[in-house]
Formats: sequence, structure tokens, C-alpha cells
Amino acid sequence: MEVIFIILGGGVLLGISWLVRKANNNKSRTENQLKELQDSGFKIDYSLIGVTLQLATGSRRQVMDGTGLQVVFDDTERKVAFIFVDGVVSYSYSDIKEWRWDWVDENGAKIKNGISFMLRDKERPLIKMAGLSQNEAELWMAKLDAILND
Repeated sequence: MEVIFIILGGGVLLGISWLVRKANNNKSRTENQLKELQDSGFKIDYSLIGVTLQLATGSRRQVMDGTGLQVVFDDTERKVAFIFVDGVVSYSYSDIKEWRWDWVDENGAKIKNGISFMLRDKERPLIKMAGLSQNEAELWMAKLDAILND
């Protein structure tokens, strides 16, 4: 019986180790992409960090729960870049048609907060960010209005 618990415990430890390693690898790749973006001349004036809920690409949808997403804004060039673990996409501010605060109502409390960006891009018309608190989402909705409507 003890052997079974030892084997199960070892499996759990390996699983946790793999998850930590994957998270560190993803963070490193995202940091490298951010540095490359800055090296290309992109000046980061504002940065929003969360996770991507869904990334709509063409006719298929990729679900990427828990995958890091950083959104950065360059006011001088009026550009926004979405930094995913596996790549960066950049748009002009005018390419953002709409942004929306998404949440789930639970007894009057806003939980599972996120922001959706609707884009003028046939290949990628929607990027959803999750992992925000109610306060972060509310603050970023006001910031987005000030940044994009300036």
C-alpha cells in the first residue's frame, strides 16, 4: 500500500514540476518577445497583463486558457501590441473597433473579469483577456477610453 502512495506522490510531484517549468519557459519567451518589440522602437507607455481566454484566428478558434498575454501601448506611434507566448501582433489604435468589459455576475459581485478587444482584422477579429480583478478591469476600461479616444 505504501508503494502505491509513493508512486502516486512521485507522479504528482512530476506533474507540478512540469507545470512550473512550463510557466517559467512561457515567462521567458514572453520577456524575450517584449524585449524584441522594444528593440524595434516600440515605446511602452502602458502595459496590461493577464491571460488570454480565446484567440480567434481565421475560421478556427484556438482556446488558450491560462496562456500569458500582455497588451502594451505606444502613445507616440499610436500602436498597440498583443504579446502572446508564441508571438506578437501589433495594430494601430484605429484598428481597435471596440473594447468591452466581460464578467460573470455572482450575487451582485463581478467575478471572472476580462476585457475583449474587437479588431479590424479578418484573421484575428477578437482577442479576449481574462485574469483581471474587478478593480483592474474597471480601471483599465477608463484607461482604454482615455488612451484610445485621445
